[in-house]
Amino acid sequence: MKKIAAIVMAFALGAALGMLGSLSRTPHRASVSFNKIQTGIVVPVLTINVYDKSGALIYTYTKVGDLPTKNFLKWLMNTWWYSSSSIQLTNQSWTAEDGTSGSPGSGNYHAGAQATVAGVSSISLKVALGNGTATPTIDDYALENKLDEAPVTWYCFDANSTHMWIEVKATYTATSPINITEIGLLGYMNYGITTSTKWFLLFRDVVSQITLDTDQTLEVRYYIYVRYG
Repeated sequence: MKKIAAIVMAFALGAALGMLGSLSRTPHRASVSFNKIQTGIVVPVLTINVYDKSGALIYTYTKVGDLPTKNFLKWLMNTWWYSSSSIQLTNQSWTAEDGTSGSPGSGNYHAGAQATVAGVSSISLKVALGNGTATPTIDDYALENKLDEAPVTWYCFDANSTHMWIEVKATYTATSPINITEIGLLGYMNYGITTSTKWFLLFRDVVSQITLDTDQTLEVRYYIYVRYG
């Protein structure tokens, strides 16, 4: 696992350092070999970049092997389930960001729904920012203390003969000074609990304090890599 972490860390850090050559904040991807990662492994990576108000990169942080919540697997299950099929949950209940608990309803449409987040419409994923410090667990359903949130507005999926990956990105520009120590990725799900559409926490990460001054921008990327050949 140390080799896996080292290889994926090299990828994430390479992508972050690649941004030093451009202030456009467009996606950059480093060329890295994943040949030593065995098949069947799913590796999540969290990358954080902070830009000053001129667009210069001033801070970067990468965390490999993020702890998912149980909601992450249930989120996948819910996107696969159609109402004409039976469903069995060993854990019959899951909890939404608002604290509501229960089982998904047997409606006709279980895929991701869309909402308005921070003024941006048609959003199905969001990043939450907070200042909690409690150690993440698989049972977390919300940030310990949410301060603000940002919409996920960029997605990337690609695959080749050996592996596939998906990456999502959210950006947040501070309107006043803010200290951030926890970050979460949430998905909006139709028929998530009974017939209600709810936000579900998929990942929660505690990081060293990130201080944003007014007009500084935080970029959060969640990346999931799967090797199959």
